[in-house]
Amino acid sequence: QSIPGVRVGRAKQERLLVLHGLVAHTLNCADAAVGLIEQGRHHVAKPLVRVALEHAVLAQWVHEHPEGISAFLSKANKSYRTYFRSASKVTQIPEDIQASYEEMPHPGEIPSAVSNFEQTCREFDPSGYLYMIYRTLSGAVHPGNATLRDYLHGDPDTGEDLSLLTYPEEKDPRPDLWVAALSAVLASAVYEDIRRGKPLKAKVREIAATVGLPTRLELAPADS
Repeated sequence: QSIPGVRVGRAKQERLLVLHGLVAHTLNCADAAVGLIEQGRHHVAKPLVRVALEHAVLAQWVHEHPEGISAFLSKANKSYRTYFRSASKVTQIPEDIQASYEEMPHPGEIPSAVSNFEQTCREFDPSGYLYMIYRTLSGAVHPGNATLRDYLHGDPDTGEDLSLLTYPEEKDPRPDLWVAALSAVLASAVYEDIRRGKPLKAKVREIAATVGLPTRLELAPADS
């Protein structure tokens, strides 16, 4: 089947659908994160910034790697099959969905770079810095000390009151804004690279240069 109004071969259609989804989710998450930061809700914005970064880097990997599309589709296939098996244990699956599942091909070999985000990052940056940025944001996703530090006010050593679940005091949002901007630029660069007509590659590069951001991540040599 084809997208209404678009005539492309199956391989090109798969590429369009995968990259469109990754890019669109990156931009939506980055936009929502900036809105929360503007409200002063910096810690609440961090999970969205993290999601934006993950999708942007993966979009770059899928776009740059020769087997990127097939690898991503295999991963999506495997993830769906895992979800389906879990769901079928606790609920009744409609017959048409059951039939569609049984007709699905088994996923092909899945490179570690598309199934493990740390490896995805290291294929671009063997030093680990890119993945460290991602891990820093993870503190706001999982329950732990980072969340407690943001929502606890006062100093227990001096006996000051501590109030839970209040918005944290104003903190410097610039690091998170930088990551949101990086994610948006990386995703936009992928979109403009595959868009026909009059792509705005030069405009994206101009915006990125203004704030010192790259528009492309380079895959490192395999032996790095």
